Amino acid sequence: MTAIVLAAIYVLWAYQRTMTGPGGDFEKVEVMRDLDAREVGTLAPLLLALVLFGFFPMPLLDVINPHVTDIMSNVGVTDAPPTVTGSVSSQGGHP
Repeated sequence: MTAIVLAAIYVLWAYQRTMTGPGGDFEKVEVMRDLDAREVGTLAPLLLALVLFGFFPMPLLDVINPHVTDIMSNVGVTDAPPTVTGSVSSQGGHP
């Protein structure tokens, strides 16, 4: 129980130090500025790629899959095809 209490104290102390800075004095903290055009120009393509590949991952998987298959064959591991249990009705519902 002592370890749990000490861990909680440490986590709260670390959170306070990282979120409010040393001392926690809000009056001495400088105002954080917004991103400038260079930073937005750097982050925008990364964010766009993250969202795009999140919804459409096949372009990345098409690049990766041949290499993964080659590595798996080199180490002697096979990937079993997926198994589907039950059958799906013609109306698209669950059995």
